[in-house]
Amino acid sequence: MKWIKYQVVQDTNGEEVILLTKKIGHSEANLAIAQVEAYNGEYTIEEDSKSFDEKPLAIEFGGTDAKTAAEALNKLGAMPKSGGTFTGNAVAATTTDEATVMLRNIVIVEAGTDLTMISVPAGTIIMQKK
Repeated sequence: MKWIKYQVVQDTNGEEVILLTKKIGHSEANLAIAQVEAYNGEYTIEEDSKSFDEKPLAIEFGGTDAKTAAEALNKLGAMPKSGGTFTGNAVAATTTDEATVMLRNIVIVEAGTDLTMISVPAGTIIMQKK
């Protein structure tokens, strides 16, 4: 993949110019932007040895830089489709639409509990022990 690399003025500290390096994907539109933004009109076009098609996809390209799916899930803090263990409370969205297929919050109460005295979010399923 080709990149356009250039510097822009970030700040001026008295007589010293502080520059910030920018790197954007190569396209005609981005080239026009670089030509306008670049300090002293200077920019370079560079060929990157790592493309979007290569694995692992680096973080700067929007990837996780993981070599396996399990490693990517871990870096994202996600759970695999096969399941796992939550270490905190999992709370489902609330809705009164009973026809919507979705994860539901469930509250289990002791036998003999007055169910009219329980305050729970809409759509919560209440189960009472025998």
